[in-house]
Amino acid sequence: RGIYLEALRDAANRLNAAATPPSDGSPGEQFRRMLRAHLAYLSEHDGLALRLVLGGSAGDPEAWDIFDQSRWHTIEWTCQLLELDVARPALRLMLRSCAGALDEATTYWLKNDRPFDPDAMVEVVVELLVTSLRCAAQLDPEIDVGNAVAKLADPNPF
Repeated sequence: RGIYLEALRDAANRLNAAATPPSDGSPGEQFRRMLRAHLAYLSEHDGLALRLVLGGSAGDPEAWDIFDQSRWHTIEWTCQLLELDVARPALRLMLRSCAGALDEATTYWLKNDRPFDPDAMVEVVVELLVTSLRCAAQLDPEIDVGNAVAKLADPNPF
């Protein structure tokens, strides 16, 4: 069991490494590169993705927890990138909801022979993030997401 869990930690670390964008470029570019890399890695490792990363906590709670830590790492990175306070409960709730929606969308995408271009998927997830940020601001009016939304704007949409 220990070897199995260590192998999963290694897989989670590889997923994180594959989805870590260079620190150059605008925040919107960095976020898009992270998403493209994330989708590419999961597409290349769809067995791992569908069974463990996206499989839900019912299969193996310890395995789920390993990959769940990766989700929280990405949420924290996103808040830092967009200069948002990750400690705000409304942001945590809505960004976690966004991550869950990304998991579901990715599962569908992988199980259905990738019916949409990865760049189109990235842009839809960016819009999902923008909506999640606006919802967080509705829950907590003290959160100003205008700057973060502006940072995500793509001057050259596909």
